[in-house]
Amino acid sequence: MAAKPRHSQAADHYRTALDLTTTIGDPYEQAHAHAGLALSYRYIGRADDALEHWQVALRIYQALGVPEAAEVQHQLEELDRSANSD
Repeated sequence: MAAKPRHSQAADHYRTALDLTTTIGDPYEQAHAHAGLALSYRYIGRADDALEHWQVALRIYQALGVPEAAEVQHQLEELDRSANSD
């Protein structure tokens, strides 16, 4: 039961990180914050929010041409599979 509050707290920290990285203009770290938010949201049952943030992270990572795009793509596929199995 303690995991849900921890994931909510993690989401709070990732939102703060997203605000900071947006302010300083660091797209790589913005994508990292989006991906972290997505994972936190998935664990607390906010699949629509997770989807939105993983999509943003994927677009940024792809634009940067970094390998993290593959992991985010995998997370999106897993989210889709779990949504279709319900």
